Amino acid sequence: MVEKKINARQLLLILICNIIGAGIFYVPHLVAKETSKNGISLSCWIFSAIIAVMFGQCYAELGSTYPYEGGDAWYLKLAYGDIVSYIYTFVSLFVILPCGCAVMLCTMCDMFPCSELRIKVLKASIAIAIGLINWAGSKYVFRIQYFLTMLKVMVVLFFVFFLH
Repeated sequence: MVEKKINARQLLLILICNIIGAGIFYVPHLVAKETSKNGISLSCWIFSAIIAVMFGQCYAELGSTYPYEGGDAWYLKLAYGDIVSYIYTFVSLFVILPCGCAVMLCTMCDMFPCSELRIKVLKASIAIAIGLINWAGSKYVFRIQYFLTMLKVMVVLFFVFFLH
C-alpha cells in the first residue's frame, strides 16, 4: 500500500485548483468572441458545467464502488483487463499528461507579448522550475500550490465582484 502524504487541506487545495483551472483566465474571451451573444455564451458555460458534473458523478460512483488505489487504470483493468489498463497507463504517462502540460505551458506563454526566442526561453524556464519544485518534494509543492490557489481564488473573486 502506498504511504499517504496528502492531508485533507492539501486535498481540498488540489480540488479547488482543478475545479477552477487555468482556462478560466483564457477561455471566456474565446467563447464570447465565437458566440457573439451573451445568451449563447452563457448556454455554452451551463452545458459545459452540466457535463463536468456528470463526469464528477461518474467518478464519485466509481470511487465509492471500488475504493482502491489506481484510479482510471484500475477501473479499466476491472472492466477490460490488464492489457487495456496497461495501454491506458502507458499512453497517459507518455502522451496525455505531457501534452496537457505542453498545452497549458503554451497557453500561458501566449499571454506574454515577446519575441519568439524569449517565448522559448520562458517556456523552458517554467518547465524547469516546475520540475525542480516537484523534485524538491511534496512539502514545497503544497506550499506553492497553496499560494497559487489562493491567488487564483482571489483573482476570480475580484473579477466576479468588481469587474461586472
